[in-house]
Amino acid sequence: MEKNTGDIYNEIDVYLKDCDEEEKAYIANRLLSQILWYDNKAVIKQNKYKRFTIISIILTSCIPIVAVFTKGEYADLATVFIDALSVASSALLSIVNFCEYHKLWVEYREACEILKSNLYRYFMKIGEFDKLDKTEALKLLIVSCEDYMIKEFKNWKQIPHEKEKE
Repeated sequence: MEKNTGDIYNEIDVYLKDCDEEEKAYIANRLLSQILWYDNKAVIKQNKYKRFTIISIILTSCIPIVAVFTKGEYADLATVFIDALSVASSALLSIVNFCEYHKLWVEYREACEILKSNLYRYFMKIGEFDKLDKTEALKLLIVSCEDYMIKEFKNWKQIPHEKEKE
């Protein structure tokens, strides 16, 4: 079952009611927008990965069926059709690999879940937030989430530089 973007707001609305304005401002304006961005990107990459892969599987699966006709009066047409199916399947899988849909899907999902986990630990006052007062807990939430997002940005920023060196 696919979630819509309002679900995260519905999930944390109970907790936001008890937050002061400073907490609400960071959580609603910064953290939730990042969580939703990662969630949306993960869903898009997952859909593309699955769609292209399934189409490629179907195209490849049609090849043996068409191969039956390579010994009759439609042999030339069947051969061309087999070639077209092979090229299309190969092209789709090449696009999937080139665009790294699976890798990005997993990375975006991981980032989304890490940020959500930080947020829920903050709301529940567990883990690193356990014995902190409200101000210190908010500072820790902001620092941990921003550090993670900066790390993610640095990883993305390094990708073109690594390819240029190759």
